[in-house]
Amino acid sequence: MKKTFSFCQALIFIVLVINFSCSSKKDPTPVSTKPEITASDKNSAILGDIVTVTGKNFSKNYQGASQLVAVDPTDTTKQFLLIVISRTSTQMTAVVTGATASTVLAYKNVVGPGNSKLYISSLPISVVAPTANQFFVSSTFTANHLNAGAAASFGVKNGSTTAGDYTVKLVGYDIEGGTSTEFPATVTGVDANGYGGSMDKVNFTVPTVASGEYQVKVTYNSHSLVAGYQVFFFVN
Repeated sequence: MKKTFSFCQALIFIVLVINFSCSSKKDPTPVSTKPEITASDKNSAILGDIVTVTGKNFSKNYQGASQLVAVDPTDTTKQFLLIVISRTSTQMTAVVTGATASTVLAYKNVVGPGNSKLYISSLPISVVAPTANQFFVSSTFTANHLNAGAAASFGVKNGSTTAGDYTVKLVGYDIEGGTSTEFPATVTGVDANGYGGSMDKVNFTVPTVASGEYQVKVTYNSHSLVAGYQVFFFVN
């Protein structure tokens, strides 16, 4: 009788332990898939500058294009599109085309025509004027619809008139995969005050590339900017 009683007590104890163990387990916390910008290498930039942001859950969206914008958080209708030139799930690189003293970085998820959602960060991004003697580029080209092998040009300020001081590359961006490919272009010369009378004109030959739209990256004195940042450069 005592043995039976002890066995019953032990069985009840085991059942209680199992019930307590099961009830104390919590459901796993769902993993967020929401895009989020957590850091940026710049909080101010000149036009045409290149900014790199890091975060999570960056991906292609409508028609493959992830969008990075500078937005006024108090009035989200005030937006400046930054031109993305590369993307991974945790990092995006883009060209600064505009911003104000009150704008912050945001990821814009476009899920269809007229259907988008902003994921606004607290990271400021503003456009500042170039400082004295700072290198900067023109917002346009002499022409931006050209064939491979054609002569092309854009303006620079506070650079040099030596062609060898510049490196020019066409940057192609695959919106589906997020990859960026650079194609070197030959700089053929620099005309002093040849671009609008106030900027030097950098001349280059359009390299042989597939038809499509590109960004034109110029590097001078170890600093890279994107020329013609207000328009796209199209190779026919």
